[in-house]
Amino acid sequence: MVGSDRSDCFKHFIERLKQRIQGWMEKQLSVGGKEILLKAVAQAIPVFAMSVFCLPKGICKEITDIIASFWWGDDEENNKTHWYSWWKLCYPKSEGGMGFRDLYSFNLALLAKQCRRLITSPESLCARVLKAKYFSNGGLLQASLKNRASFTWQSIMKGLEVFKKGYIWRVGNGNEINIWSDPWIPSSPNRMIITPRGQTVVSVVSDLIDPHTGLWDEQLINMIFNPVDARRILQIPLSLHAFDDFIAWHPDKKGMFSVRIAYRIQWLHKFGAHENDISRPGGSSTPAVWSTLWKLQIPCKVSIFCWHLLHGILPLKGILANRHVGAIGGCPICHKSSKDIRHLFFTCIHSRGMWSRLGLIDFINTATNVDRSGSVIMEYILFIDQTPLPLMPTLEIKQVVVVGCWYLWWTRRLITHNESCPPMVRWPLSVLAITRNYQRAMAKIVVTEEERWLKPDPKFIKLNVDAAFFAEQGVGATAEIIRDEQGIFLAAQCKFIPYAADAMTSEAMAMRDGLNLANSLGFQRVEAESDSLTVINCCSGQSTWWDVAAAIFAKCVDISTLIGKVNFKHCFRSANQAAHVLANFSYCNKLSSSWTDEPPDCLVSKLVDDVSLCINQ
Repeated sequence: MVGSDRSDCFKHFIERLKQRIQGWMEKQLSVGGKEILLKAVAQAIPVFAMSVFCLPKGICKEITDIIASFWWGDDEENNKTHWYSWWKLCYPKSEGGMGFRDLYSFNLALLAKQCRRLITSPESLCARVLKAKYFSNGGLLQASLKNRASFTWQSIMKGLEVFKKGYIWRVGNGNEINIWSDPWIPSSPNRMIITPRGQTVVSVVSDLIDPHTGLWDEQLINMIFNPVDARRILQIPLSLHAFDDFIAWHPDKKGMFSVRIAYRIQWLHKFGAHENDISRPGGSSTPAVWSTLWKLQIPCKVSIFCWHLLHGILPLKGILANRHVGAIGGCPICHKSSKDIRHLFFTCIHSRGMWSRLGLIDFINTATNVDRSGSVIMEYILFIDQTPLPLMPTLEIKQVVVVGCWYLWWTRRLITHNESCPPMVRWPLSVLAITRNYQRAMAKIVVTEEERWLKPDPKFIKLNVDAAFFAEQGVGATAEIIRDEQGIFLAAQCKFIPYAADAMTSEAMAMRDGLNLANSLGFQRVEAESDSLTVINCCSGQSTWWDVAAAIFAKCVDISTLIGKVNFKHCFRSANQAAHVLANFSYCNKLSSSWTDEPPDCLVSKLVDDVSLCINQ
């Protein structure tokens, strides 16, 4: 039970973390091993409690301090330099950070998940108890924090603030959605209507739906809303068999709540104002640089070393002197006075000797012929196109350069501490061996799958569907083609969509229209193919869809039940070329049409190709 001094209730997490880290300190862990243990173990210790309670900020800070100290190499006797603030380390790797979690933001994201559960499972015991005590006269979204509320409810209210930043109403019958105050427009940046309400008495979304047709009342919508809002509303698909409105998670393309996305929303809310501070001083490290770095096939410890190098936070004597730690000294390898990143890795006589033996001296000269800092030189190297190493074409130049810099750093450490160092003539071979061995270990076997149109099972007809979507214009088109088990054309149709919400909704519409076509022609055994795996999974019940296309997927399931036997199958794009061509034909000509017995001219060559494949099967 949580008492008045809440910090005492969570002190045991700190003790457990200290014990774990003490055990890790006794092992010789690489920096890559530290990263994995901190993310997978240390930051996961309080997760169960954080799913129910909002941990005091003091507890979160103590845990963070312990983790940061271990990351930077502190021990019982020595406190190492913390080169970067923790909030900067919490930036995603693609933005220059290390991808560690901000515990408090993650705590709120987990509590937002509890809010989602209370909304989707109102019949649960927990939901019924909380509703009876705290929001008996409305829903959770209308609840507020009351005096003398329990610690659990206080925590849920904090999670609700995060949930409200990403939820959206999906339109069913429209009875639950307030037009003017609820978020329900998926294509609007803030999910809200921007048209001022004025004097209109229309208040709920159901008022905008024609009760006779079950479709949007375009005349009323165009009269009430400005053109931008009107178009956004008309893009939302409706189901002829209206279901209840429901709440979905807008940032996820499937509408499913995700703690990862909720954390990102809260983290941006907390740290977004500091975005310009993440790059190293004097640098311009862009997301492309970080993305390239983390995708390189090099050991994890080498990637993290390069991260330090790009930020200019290696403990070199010149850099330490700038931080008023010690005095500037000479290079421990060549004993010259210069002691910065540029000198150690690119202009030192011994490093240049290594680059020369690797056949990269001209490349290094090009990178250093402009007055750049060492960090900017590395950024320049990572920006180059994929170029094979002349000595070993299976390796990229940028791979070898990054590993080579790490190797120079390793040898510099050995020399500085008077340890045995490999002879310089062996340095290039060691760099190549490290890079090549890691590349071999991480190599993936690529299996090329056969991609062709296949005839359906005996007594089945084949339905191929596809869609085209053009985001800039907000329009799309669908296409459906039906063939028998020999590949002979039976029917086809295409529809131009003047108000298209997104690509997935258009793909779902194509499947719905194709099933409608098959049902109207009396077919009872259908193989329905699409090159969208999501459409196939949702129609076959393998996954759930909470996004704007939910009404369309529900309709697909209803129609497949009417048909009798429908097998949903995924196919490759190259096996769905006929439907693809017809969808583009519909878009280019702004045409909606159908054909039976005789296909349109634009399809003939594709159909012949598919039949030829069938004959050769």
